[in-house]
Amino acid sequence: MKSRGGGFLIAGALKLSMVLLAIQLLSTPTVCAKQLSITPATEDRPAIVQTAELKATRIGPLSLPHGTVNLKEDRVEVYAVPEWLFDDRLILEGITIGSRVESSGAQSSVSGLVYFTGGDWIANLGPKLSADTFTTRDGKLFRGTVLGTTADTIQIQTATGQRENLKIKDIQNISSIRAFRYVIGAADIKLEPSTRQLIGKADLVTFVPSSRGSSDHARVPQSHLPGTEGGISNAKLATFIAVDLVHDLSPAVVTPLVFTSRNLRARKLLFQAGQQNNAPTPAPAPASGSGM
Repeated sequence: MKSRGGGFLIAGALKLSMVLLAIQLLSTPTVCAKQLSITPATEDRPAIVQTAELKATRIGPLSLPHGTVNLKEDRVEVYAVPEWLFDDRLILEGITIGSRVESSGAQSSVSGLVYFTGGDWIANLGPKLSADTFTTRDGKLFRGTVLGTTADTIQIQTATGQRENLKIKDIQNISSIRAFRYVIGAADIKLEPSTRQLIGKADLVTFVPSSRGSSDHARVPQSHLPGTEGGISNAKLATFIAVDLVHDLSPAVVTPLVFTSRNLRARKLLFQAGQQNNAPTPAPAPASGSGM
């Protein structure tokens, strides 16, 4: 009996683990306000925005399962959970350009330009060697393929083979499949006297494509990372777990109903048999041919 009871406990623990796994696969992370710090812009540099784990659901053609965004000085990092995995991965990273703060009454927003240069999903934004158009603050246009970036410059190669080093602080806009304008809705922004920084709260960041032709439909890219060879989505996996749980739990629900049905049928048969036993015995029919 002990070993049988232990087996039930193990099976119950396994089923509970499956239930928790299914909940994790299908659940949406709770959105909580995060601290947002902004160092105001100067003549030599734009505003510096720093925050962590802001929620994001989409970037252009990419849907972001459990997506979060970190902004740190002039860098941006985007994390999401690819299909068939349970931990987040760095899917996109790049640089921020021209961040600024805008206020209208009690509402404030932080916006700027981001240009993605790497990450697991960078290839899903479009061809790496596609040409981009850069507009500088003095109105000049440069079109070329990005060769690399540093903390201060973006190096491009034009169609004629000429190389240009563009200073990031001079760039006003980028038209590219890898460039997006980010917008953060901020609340409770206050000035911190000791650091001269603006401190506020935020929970969500949205990304607007800088170029036309962006897809109206976002999807989660097929993952080619180690451990994703199964090719099954997290949603399908959760569905399989739910079906398995229903298969295991259905006898516990159906059996009492069957027993109840059989019990009622047995009682009905006993009642009918009792009725037959208690029925009056019919008088014998008179014998034919009796003398009258």
